[in-house]
Amino acid sequence: MIKNFEKNKERLKAVYIFLVLAVTFIAFAPSLWNGFTNWDDNRYVTENSTILFLSPESVKKIFTSSYYTLYHPLTILSYAVERHFFYLNPSVYHTTNLILHLFNTLFIFCLILKLGNNMYASFITALLWGIHPLHVESVVWISERKDVLSTFFFLLTLLTYIDFKKYISIKFYILSLFMFFLSLLSKPVGVTVPFVLILFDYYFFKRKFSRTIITDKIPFFLLAIAFAYCTLNSFSSSVPCNISDILNNSFIACYGILFYLFKVIWPFNLSIIYNRPEKFSLFIFLSPVITGVLLCLIVYSRKYTEKICFGFLFFFITVFPLLQLVPNMDQIVADRYTYIPYTGLLYIGGEFFYWLYIKYLNSSRMLKNAAITFFTIMVIFLTVLTWQRCKVWHNSITLWNDVLNKNPNLYQALYNRAAGYIYEGEYDKAICDYNLLLKNASTGNSTGSIYNNRGYAYYKKGEYDRAIKDFNEAINIRSDFSSAFNNRGKVYIDKGDFNRAILDFDRAINIDGNYMDAINNRGYAYYKKGEYDKSILDFNRALSISPYKFKVISKNKPEDFFRAYMNRGNFYYERVDMNRALNDSNMALKINPDCPDLECKRACIYQKRISPHGKD
Repeated sequence: MIKNFEKNKERLKAVYIFLVLAVTFIAFAPSLWNGFTNWDDNRYVTENSTILFLSPESVKKIFTSSYYTLYHPLTILSYAVERHFFYLNPSVYHTTNLILHLFNTLFIFCLILKLGNNMYASFITALLWGIHPLHVESVVWISERKDVLSTFFFLLTLLTYIDFKKYISIKFYILSLFMFFLSLLSKPVGVTVPFVLILFDYYFFKRKFSRTIITDKIPFFLLAIAFAYCTLNSFSSSVPCNISDILNNSFIACYGILFYLFKVIWPFNLSIIYNRPEKFSLFIFLSPVITGVLLCLIVYSRKYTEKICFGFLFFFITVFPLLQLVPNMDQIVADRYTYIPYTGLLYIGGEFFYWLYIKYLNSSRMLKNAAITFFTIMVIFLTVLTWQRCKVWHNSITLWNDVLNKNPNLYQALYNRAAGYIYEGEYDKAICDYNLLLKNASTGNSTGSIYNNRGYAYYKKGEYDRAIKDFNEAINIRSDFSSAFNNRGKVYIDKGDFNRAILDFDRAINIDGNYMDAINNRGYAYYKKGEYDKSILDFNRALSISPYKFKVISKNKPEDFFRAYMNRGNFYYERVDMNRALNDSNMALKINPDCPDLECKRACIYQKRISPHGKD
């Protein structure tokens, strides 16, 4: 009989896991047809030269560099592996994110089950966590791979630690510590793990708070301190911070707590950028009071159950580094900050639904069916919300349209949407957005960038005079604007004015001696002039620049390396140096295998090598 009971229990567990994963997959399925966006996907993937080649040198660069004030080499390495095997197929990157999210959802189910041995509460918690609309940003945004990857190892850390406490086995302890290390290498937000482990010890393993409860966490604390120091050190160079800021941001922190508590039950009107509340608004001043009242109620709830207190403490511990007490990010709240913390709040929801069902609803068949119907409708509703939110991330234009629908005058959204229009070849729409930006912009570096970008849109349209006029404006605002000089030089090449083009490329290179695109363009201008010796010197100079020589933020993009190899390959082809032409063509195709014209050129090179005097 016991065997049958255990067998039925395992079958029920398998059914629950299947339902959780199936519904979660359906909710996030639209993401598999999404592309890249220009909100950091370009920085991390499409324009990141560090992941151009998967080699010992690139791996060394990845593990010795911070990316945009954050050290997360394991995440960057995952992009390098994907680029190496699948180039820039966005479906692959989205599939990886979704698979990680599905694993995380499974781990949530296992974690709650191990902690409370309550399959129904585990099922409800995992299902709500898996499909919650606020998790879309972490899962569907390719650049936020660090969230799903870090959480993958974060949850494995907790699961293996529970096994360590259960079996008192050193191998589980070492495995837990190793998983924690991998979580930190994916995103430093995992520094909260030691405190979560203490929380587990106190609430679930009934260890009294004392020095002994800290002892086995010392290695975890040492790792956390090391990564926290590196992270804060990276931020300190980019964001000033003082005691006054921390005091002011205590109000913002309370606002953030209330924001996340509200959004967990009301996930509407979501955005990738939320308006910053007025500094002296009444709600900001009242938020500490409201937070204090909630804390009192949570403490009071311990008279009846410790589960509410545990869930809220899990939420608070894991969200604490993201509450901006030490101001280190532009955004005071963001959907992605809830990815791990919502585990605690949704655990409370899962336990509450189960308690309500057992205590009040299970005695009446009608109430029981009504409760199941209500829960099913809620799950369908959340799934639809998540499905729709995934489609917002289809491309840069749909993403920034969503932001602008909620905040029509947001500078960053207009600027990025215009860049999205340029990428899609919708130059007139891009120019309209830049015109709007120029109406509201004061003279400064940002205005120079707008003129430069609008000039590029005119250049792509073939309106060369307008393009030159905008590049001139950009240069008048910023005399050291190497990109504007480079872009104006491109216009002169297309107009056949190679001397002026070379002068502009000279200026761009004088400003930035490692500006690969400008060096390559100057080589092309020399080639068109017939000055072949100068041309090959520039092509060689461009390709002598290593993608791993500079900091992550660099003008040199994978496309620049591709064009440089292609141009030098064409030069060698015209000089009938087929071996060198073939080597450069192979390198160019290694960077961008999706180029039919270059594949045809390589076929011609093979033919020339076989029959040097034959026709192309």
